[in-house]
Amino acid sequence: MKKTAMIIACLFLGISLSQAIPKNNVPVVSTLEIIQDRIKINPEDLPEPVKKAIAENEEVNHLQISQAFKVTDDDKVHYVVTFGLENESITKKYDSEGGEIEEVG
Repeated sequence: MKKTAMIIACLFLGISLSQAIPKNNVPVVSTLEIIQDRIKINPEDLPEPVKKAIAENEEVNHLQISQAFKVTDDDKVHYVVTFGLENESITKKYDSEGGEIEEVG
């Protein structure tokens, strides 16, 4: 009997507390906008100006390309190229004309 009375008291307490807590009726809008599209490409598919820039750069021209990506960001295209092995790699960005994009920060 005591357990039943305790359960009923807890139910009433829960109901009264739920009414005392204000409810936020602001609708939640969840939107996800993809602002960058990154596609892995074969190094052979890099644009000729990018290939030329790599061939003329003494820092990376002797290294093997391990990954290449075509990145579209706000209708602008650039290429991210990783040279060498994972533990000793160099990653560089190039625009479509072969110009190296400097990292900021």
